[in-house]
Amino acid sequence: MKTKKKHLSRIIAPDGSYTDLSDHGAQFEAEFQTQSEPVMDKDTCLKLLYDPLKMCLNELGTALEHSKMTDTEFCALFAILLFNTAADNLSEASRNAVMMARNRVMKDWFEVYAKQGKDPEEAGLLVGNTLLLLTAVRNAMSVHRENFHVIRCFNVMEYDKLIDDLAFM
Repeated sequence: MKTKKKHLSRIIAPDGSYTDLSDHGAQFEAEFQTQSEPVMDKDTCLKLLYDPLKMCLNELGTALEHSKMTDTEFCALFAILLFNTAADNLSEASRNAVMMARNRVMKDWFEVYAKQGKDPEEAGLLVGNTLLLLTAVRNAMSVHRENFHVIRCFNVMEYDKLIDDLAFM
């Protein structure tokens, strides 16, 4: 069981490397020691940024693990998340296009279940259970956005400025 818990405490990068969230920020030790004018000490940084992110990712990872979702459900969940009609700065035409795309995802999702021989009631239950994970995903995204705002505003650490365009559009 300990191995499984440790596995849930890793952020795995596309190249296979990972950040171990169970080491309480040990991978950042050198960065804190080399800062000429630190904005905040390591303990404060961990309390403000690292620990909340770790908690949210563990919550999300646990929810995803327990859901035993298929690849189809995973893709549909994140498509629904991306096609957010409540997003800021959408024109009415854009909002309608997003709503149509979202409705198409839902229609296709139900069709996948129909092809698997599931009746509409069972399909609705599966879709509903998967959509319940949106809360955990949105919580993780909110914490990430808040943490990044602290990093950006207080220049806590260096980051690629391209992220500004992605995170705060």
